[in-house]
Order: sequence, then structure tokens, then C-alpha cells
Amino acid sequence: MNLIDYHIGLTVLFVVAFFTMLAWVFWPSRRQHYRDIARQVIRDDERDGGAP
Repeated sequence: MNLIDYHIGLTVLFVVAFFTMLAWVFWPSRRQHYRDIARQVIRDDERDGGAP
């Protein structure tokens, strides 16, 4: 194997990892989790008196 083969293998690995993470983040069952996080940020901001 030469350097080109390693480059191709790593590129494929990173592309697969990227799309796996993308699917995990945007999976429909995770939507409520992200809404809860967004609401928590807003509640914390309101409790602290707003943005500086």
C-alpha cells in the first residue's frame, strides 16, 4: 500500500463518520432533546437578566 491508498481510506472513513454524526444529530427522535436544550438556554438568560 502506498500513501494514496491511505489517503483514500482516511477520506472514506471521515466522510462516513461525518454523515453518521449528521444523521445522529438530525434524527427525528432527538428533536425534543434539542428543544429542551434551547429552552434551557432561554430560561437561563431570562433568569440572569438578559444578554449583556
